[in-house]
Order: sequence, then structure tokens, then C-alpha cells
Amino acid sequence: MDTAKAILNGDIMALARTISQLENGRPQGWEILRELYHRTGQAAVVGIAGPPGVGKSTLINQMIKVYLDWGYKLAVLAVDPSSPFTGGSVLGDRVRMPRISPNLFIRSLASRGHLGGLSKTAGSIIRLLDACGFRRIIVETVGTGQSDVEIRDYAQTVIVVTSPNLGDDIQALKSGIMEIGDIFAVNKSDLPGAERVEADLLEMLNLRQGNRQGWRVPVVRVTASRGLGAEELVDYAEKHYQYLALEGLIASHRLKLAQNELKEGLKLILWEWALGILQQDATWEKVCRQVATGELDPPSAVSYLAGLLGEKKFQAPAGFREG
Repeated sequence: MDTAKAILNGDIMALARTISQLENGRPQGWEILRELYHRTGQAAVVGIAGPPGVGKSTLINQMIKVYLDWGYKLAVLAVDPSSPFTGGSVLGDRVRMPRISPNLFIRSLASRGHLGGLSKTAGSIIRLLDACGFRRIIVETVGTGQSDVEIRDYAQTVIVVTSPNLGDDIQALKSGIMEIGDIFAVNKSDLPGAERVEADLLEMLNLRQGNRQGWRVPVVRVTASRGLGAEELVDYAEKHYQYLALEGLIASHRLKLAQNELKEGLKLILWEWALGILQQDATWEKVCRQVATGELDPPSAVSYLAGLLGEKKFQAPAGFREG
């Protein structure tokens, strides 16, 4: 049995190997995704974002129980920060999500230096899980605060999690991350200060509701450690997906996802090709040294390198196949 058929028949080991191949840029992974791609477009993706320490993983564990109780086949991707030196990651979120079920697949991904709270292959892995019949996919971002916004390109529904005692609570969520939330969850709501966080969020959201068309962003108080509020949160996520479907917004999200995947793919392939060309005669190292010593400024260096590459015929890196 080939790998694609094995995955469709529920072979979790084959699925895990394929995800690893996609993470490592191996052509085998892309071939399997290519074979299964026609099956994508059915999953609802829920992103979980928020500052470190707010209890995202604990909350997801409670959401898992709700989704499984409601009969969904569920996948969870937890993105962890990587070492800037080795590219490795502790991948600890999976340890905090111990549930075992034939309808549940949990995978940790290393960000590998990719900014925005995700890994550079997250989109492709989401597509693979979608093709495999996971109708709900939860993606937990790294949790880097205001830069943790790339999930907006991948998830139809984004839940932003906060909690009391974050210092300047709303300041911790301002800018980008405040703008991506379709639902806000105030975790640890049994602690003092939860009411103030909820009130501050509602006040701030009232100023921005005009950007949400017909969807009024809710604020849900939860206490994940005690399993309180998770069902209400999942119910809001389902209602938001239904709203998107009724308003015809699912198609526009798929277009945005396609644009993002193509952009990331082009960046990767063109960079590998460009670096391969520039390293053939040590041009890359020479120009880098000139910029480092101040002999050449970065904009001029980039223009020079782009001019050199413009004279070359593009050849796809090994492992990339057209068609």
C-alpha cells in the first residue's frame, strides 16, 4: 500500500512521517500532499493565540474533550519556539495534552526561526490534515505576543486568550493581536482581576466592531484548569464558522490561504536558487563582507545581487517538480 492510501486508511505513523518530510523539505512529503490535495477544503481551522503563560495548552486540552464529545475527528498542531542555534525545540505542548482517542491526532511543530507565531510549513501540514479527514484542526501559536498574528492567514476562526495579572493586561494584547481575534477568552477567570480584563476587552472591542461586519466579537470567561467555559468557547467557534459560511466568506479565506502558500513556496524556492547561484563564485560572501565593513550599503547590495540574478536562467532546486 502506498503512503497516501495508508494515511487515508488511518495509518498514524505514515501521517507522522509525511509531516516530518514536509517540515524538512523532503520531496516525498510534497508528492504525497500533491496526491491528496484534491481532498482539501473541508476542515474548519481554529487558531489559538495569546501571550505566554495564559494557559493556552490547558485550554486546548479542555476544548479537545468538547470536540471529541461532539463527535468530531480532531487534529491539534502546537507550534513551539526553536533554538536559534540548533533549530531544535522542546515541543512541550504535546506533554500537556495527554488525551488518547482514535479521533484525535496531536503534533508539535518547531517554529525553526520563522516569525509570526507559526512554522513555515504550517500551511502545508494543515492542508495534509484536512485531506486526511480531520474536520476540525486547532493550531496553537508560539505565543510571542504582538507578533503572533500570522495565524490569521491560516485559521478561519482565531481565539485570542488572555488572563488576569499580565501586568498591563490590555497593553499586552494591543496592536496586531487585538485585531486578529474573532473570539476572546479570559482564562483563569476565578482569579482577582478577571472582571476588569473582561470589561477592558469589551470596551476596546466596542471601538472596533465596525470591522467585523455582522459578527460581534464575544468575550468568554473560562477557567481551563477546572474545565469551565470550554464548551461555550467551542460553541462560539462553531457559530463563527457557520457565520462565515452563511456570508460566503469561506471562499475568500481559501484564496488568502492559497496566496500565502504560494508566497511562502516562492520565497523558499527562489532563495535556494539565488543562494546557489551566488555562492558558486563566492559573490555572496564577498558582498556580505562589503556590507559588514560599510563599503556597500544594503539597498545597493541587494540591487547589485538582483541584477546578477536577472542575467541567470531560473532552475528549480533539486526535489522540486513542475506539473
